[in-house]
Amino acid sequence: MTPRPEDTASCPDAAASHDGGTGSSASLSLFAVGSRRNPHCKQNLHLRCCSMMTLIRAVRLTADGVTLEPLRADHAAEMVSVLADESIYEFIGGEPPTLESLQARYEIQSRGESPDGSQSWLNWIIRIIDTAEAAGYAQATVSDDEDGHWVAEIAWVVAPPFQRRRVATTAALAVCRFLGEQGVERVTAHVHPDHAASQGVARAIGLHPTSDIVDGEVRWLADIDDNQDP
Repeated sequence: MTPRPEDTASCPDAAASHDGGTGSSASLSLFAVGSRRNPHCKQNLHLRCCSMMTLIRAVRLTADGVTLEPLRADHAAEMVSVLADESIYEFIGGEPPTLESLQARYEIQSRGESPDGSQSWLNWIIRIIDTAEAAGYAQATVSDDEDGHWVAEIAWVVAPPFQRRRVATTAALAVCRFLGEQGVERVTAHVHPDHAASQGVARAIGLHPTSDIVDGEVRWLADIDDNQDP
């Protein structure tokens, strides 16, 4: 899989998640699960259509035993060992990063926006609350579609010691709820067709597969239903 928000899917990077402990409900509404929508969403949408894109910034998120910390460049020293297991790259290609390459990547990603200001780059380190261990990362790239609505491509990567513990599912749900509160109207992810664990995560957070194939990966998506009870 090409670096994109995944199982992975996102900003200038991504890898694959192997989280076997997911829910199984394909009909689970992405933004109906405990989310509270921003009451100014529609107003913000109108403003975005009439001006430059308003950027979304990553904030600290907490959910069910995990914390998502907004990415900083100095996270590289801790994350280089988290991302060292070669099995992470089975479905996406590539290899474990060096400390230098990870620092350079995080320097770019932590800026929070694309060079032209047309995309918000949101990156988080996933941390287990009880042990304070870094378990992986989550990403979202937010941009305007042709109608001026916000859409996001998301990705999640969890290291092998933390897989099959619902860490990826919990983190991805937290990201999606946050995006919904900011006014994002569609969420997509790209998942390798042989990656059953990541497909499970995608289903658990309410995404469904499409017939679109991008670089050998299936595009999954979910729209926010404005009539859906939060």
